[in-house]
Amino acid sequence: MSKSDNKDLIKFLEAFPPESREIALWLRDFVWDLYPKCNELIYDNYNFLAFGWGPTERMSDIFCSIAVGTRGVIFGFMWGVKLEDPDGLLQGGGNQFRSLRVPDIRTFPTTAVKKLLKQAFENSVATLKGRPQTPNGETIVNRSLRKNGAPACQNEHQPSAAKSIRCRILYLLLWKKRTFSMNTTRARRTSKMIMLAGYRVLNVTKPAKKDWGKC
Repeated sequence: MSKSDNKDLIKFLEAFPPESREIALWLRDFVWDLYPKCNELIYDNYNFLAFGWGPTERMSDIFCSIAVGTRGVIFGFMWGVKLEDPDGLLQGGGNQFRSLRVPDIRTFPTTAVKKLLKQAFENSVATLKGRPQTPNGETIVNRSLRKNGAPACQNEHQPSAAKSIRCRILYLLLWKKRTFSMNTTRARRTSKMIMLAGYRVLNVTKPAKKDWGKC
C-alpha cells in the first residue's frame, strides 16, 4: 500500500497532459518519502484532481496537497496562512489556503518546501488533540464527484485547481463542521448560499443539487 498504491491515481491522471502527470507523480514521491506514515487521500473531482496527506483519514486533517487542473499543478498547504515563509514562496488570499505553482520540477524549491512541510505537519498533529493518528500509511480514494466518467478536463469553464480547492475548503468549514452558532437547518441554508456565491464569483461550475452532500 502507501507509496506503491498508485493504480487509481495513474488512471485519474490520464485525463491531464503528460507534463502535468510527471510533475504530480514526482511531487507525490517527494511527500511520501518524507512522511511514509501519513495517509494519502485522493479526491477525483468533477473538474480537477487533488490528493493530499494527513495523520488521519479525515480531509480536515490534511496538511499538504497536490492539485492537477487544466492550468497545471499546484502544491498547497491547507493552513498555509499559519506557516512561516521567509522565502515568500506561498501565494493566495483568504484566511487559510496557500500554495505555489509548480511548472517544472527542476526549479522546485525542495529545501524550502521541506521546512514548510515540517511546520504544516506539526500544526496538523497539534490539532488532533488526542485523536489517534490512524490509519497508518494508507491510500484512501474518494471517487464521488466525477460525473458519468467524464474526463477532468472536459468542462471548458473549469477554474484553476487552487480556486477549486478554496471552494472545497470553504464548503468543508461551513457545511461539514457547521461552525455557525445557530440551529442546524439555518446553518445548512446559510452555508449553501455562501458556497453557491463562491462558485459564481470564482466562475466555477457548481455541482448538481444531488451532489451537494458528496462534496
